[in-house]
Amino acid sequence: QAATQKFDNLASAGMASARTLTSIGLSLQSLSDAFNKVIPGSDATAASVAKMFKALDQSDRIEVLNTALSSLGGTAEKVAEQTFGGQWQQLANAWEEIMVQVGQAILPVISDLISLAKTDILPFVEELMIASEIRRQISGSYSTATLADGTTLIAGLQIPVLLCPSEPNRNVRVDANGKPNNAPVNYAVNLGTWQIFSPVTGDGGDGAFYPNSRLTPGNFLDGLSNTLAMSEVKTWAPYFRNAALASLLVPVSPGVLCSLGGEFKSNSGHTEWVDGRAHQTGFTTTFPPQTKAPYTQAGIIYDVDWSNQQEGKSLTASTASAVTSRSHHVGIVTTVLMDGSTRSISESIDPTVWKSLSTRCGSETTSGSFE
Repeated sequence: QAATQKFDNLASAGMASARTLTSIGLSLQSLSDAFNKVIPGSDATAASVAKMFKALDQSDRIEVLNTALSSLGGTAEKVAEQTFGGQWQQLANAWEEIMVQVGQAILPVISDLISLAKTDILPFVEELMIASEIRRQISGSYSTATLADGTTLIAGLQIPVLLCPSEPNRNVRVDANGKPNNAPVNYAVNLGTWQIFSPVTGDGGDGAFYPNSRLTPGNFLDGLSNTLAMSEVKTWAPYFRNAALASLLVPVSPGVLCSLGGEFKSNSGHTEWVDGRAHQTGFTTTFPPQTKAPYTQAGIIYDVDWSNQQEGKSLTASTASAVTSRSHHVGIVTTVLMDGSTRSISESIDPTVWKSLSTRCGSETTSGSFE
């Protein structure tokens, strides 16, 4: 009862600073909605949430950052450590049960994180107007962010530099009213070999990017010139998702993917350039480029990808994915390395070399030709 009362008071007074939450992509309105869901009658608002630290002493601030935002894994810990130093470890257990409920309630917030791996490059590719609006609305949902006109959805805008000239299907997704709400992407970020993210530990995969990561050049022990940053994918890709398997052994062949189960989506992969999830803006090196993974439904043969769990949709199920790099070029895919250079890589590349190129600190040896 004491913990509930304490939480109720904090929900009314505000739990987290607008600046801290905004910097990691949380929506204040979504947090206040979460509080009201967990404790009906608390009447939390975005304005009251924005008051946060003013109502708390330092120990409570530490507790809030590390516990209430625990579903963000490593990011919450980094923010707390940067703000309070080693004291962030001095955590109380009084709120454990209720904070689990809060974690469940704010899960939808994570799905609204904008894919910074893509949006951060916009100022450098002459898309300053879009980039500035994204920054201005970073604490909100990418599905509702608009240009300055307040009407044009940013998610529905085609970004030419993210589309390959050889891509035949550049169609933009539209809502029930025919309004463009999501645009496709051909260049995906390197999420590593297979494992991508654990919501339990906050640990990420072995690639150049993973959820909530803040990697620097010093993290790339294999060298920036030996690590993939991006590679090609096909738009409107079919895939399986959310099998939520507990055991995630690396599949030995593409034919195994369909047997792993999950929800089948026939044509929506890599159609949302602002969504940071693996099946939308990522790829893995589980299989070499252009590998086919056939799945037949209603007489139609699909070339599928597979993702165990959508990031931000579970507090327990880990994300591991086989999202293959594919292109409409004959026998090759175009890639970008972390040093900014580009390479065309053959579909016949040694699978071990391909995987080595996706790890940032695997200590593998690769030849300059990447063959």
